[in-house]
Order: sequence, then C-alpha cells, then structure tokens
Amino acid sequence: MLNAAAYDLPQGNVPVVYICEARSETEARQIHRRVWNQNVVPFLLVLSPAWVRLYPGFKYDRDVSRDPREGALQVLTDFNQIASQLGELRADSVDSGLVWQAFGEDTAPEKRVDWQLLDNLRALDEWLHRNGIEDQQLSHAMVGKFVYLHYLRQRDILSNSRLEQWGLDPEHIFTRLTTFTDLVQNVDQWLNGSVFPISANKIKEFGADRLGKMASVFRGEEVMSGQLPLFDVYDFSFIPIETLSVIYEQFLHSTLRPSGKSEGKIKGAYYTPVPLVNYMRDKLDFA
Repeated sequence: MLNAAAYDLPQGNVPVVYICEARSETEARQIHRRVWNQNVVPFLLVLSPAWVRLYPGFKYDRDVSRDPREGALQVLTDFNQIASQLGELRADSVDSGLVWQAFGEDTAPEKRVDWQLLDNLRALDEWLHRNGIEDQQLSHAMVGKFVYLHYLRQRDILSNSRLEQWGLDPEHIFTRLTTFTDLVQNVDQWLNGSVFPISANKIKEFGADRLGKMASVFRGEEVMSGQLPLFDVYDFSFIPIETLSVIYEQFLHSTLRPSGKSEGKIKGAYYTPVPLVNYMRDKLDFA
C-alpha cells in the first residue's frame, strides 16, 4: 500500500497492486482494461489455476488484444518460482523504491487513461476542424456531449427503459441526426440542466455524416483509413467522474483562440487538481 498524503486522508491508502482471479486469458485481458480505466493502481496481478500474469495498471495497448498474453509485464507458469520472480512487489521493495527501478517505464504518465483520452479528444477535435467545423465551440460541444452521453449510457443512468419512454431507439441515438437531437433535448430536460450545451440548429450544422463518423469512432470502428483514434478502449463506467472533469478542463485549455487565449480561459474554466478538490470537499460542510 502507498500511504495517502496528509491532505488526502479521506481516500485512505492507495494500493500498489490489485490481485484478481480470472478463468481465461481473455478474461484477464478484460480485467486489465477495466483497471487501466479506473486509473488507481500501478500494477495488476491476475491469477488462474494455470498461470499468473502481472500487468501494468497504468498502461494498456488495444493493439495486442488479439493475443491476450501480450501486454503483460510477466507471464508466470511455474508456481514454485512466483515468490522470487515477483520479488519487486514485496513490501520492502516498494518501501525502498526497487519496484519503481524495475518497472518505472511501465508506470510513465503518458500511457495512463487520462493522458491517452486527452490526446484522443484533441485528435478528434483537430479532425473535425480539418473537415469543415471552423466553429471550435461547436466541435468542443459535440465532443464533450459525446463523452458525457457515453458516460451516462455505460453507467446505465441513460438506460434502455429510459430511452423507450422517450420513444428513442437505443441502436440509433448516436448515429441518426434527428434521434441524437431528441436525445440531447430529453437529457437536458430530464437532468434539469445542460452539460456541454448545444442547440438543435448547431447539431444540424454539425451534420449527419460527421455524427456518423464520430459514432463509429466511439464504437471502435476504423474510419477514414485509420486517421482517427478509436474510443472503444475506454470504459466510462470505470473512469472516475473526477478524471473526466479534469480531462475536459484540460481539453478546453488545449487550443488557442485568435485572441491568444484558450477557450477554457474565455469560458472561465480552470484546471483544479483532484487532490485539491478532495481536500476542499473534506473541509466543507455539505450538511
């Protein structure tokens, strides 16, 4: 366990490694993806009756998904040697820093889910700009709305029964322009507010073709000869809402306007580190 900082005591101790069981290598790969999305622990140990896999908790590569054994730091099949081969994960190795010497490159921040998602959001925004969306507020609103709606959908807040009440087909809420417009309007009314506000006219301006391509990107389907990142590696039911908030705040600050200011500064949005947010929440009385 890593001790939490003094200002972050409500979160308790942060684990160095998760230990999980899997019935197959494919299931182990699925666990790895979820742990990476959770963005909490640097290492994941997956046990099965036949093998043990050590995965990096802050690194996941979708391109090795065809072979579930790839992507692991260590693949162990001799149970008599496990204690010695995983010596870097012992408590004294964590305390001395030996674990970071052994696996430091595999805990680099560039591969963490928040960094990867931020890079993908920027790439998607740049693609929209190259493909006719000159209004950056429109592209940011659509990208943000897609992330927000997928968060609600994957957490089953936006359930099939809810969509049926609104007369919307779950299969087409992200692919058909009129259905998507109805979805946005219903969600805004239902939740008594608009997150990443966008009007029906602006959605129409965005266009059905671009909407379909964005939907394909979020489903993980190759479009435009691989020019766009694929978002199917992200599981918004596991990514903490605080992480999504930080990512979008940084996304707002990532592109300069003609005035020399980022859109985030124009809107008054500023990045607040999660530990500071936790400290403020702990000190404030919400009763």
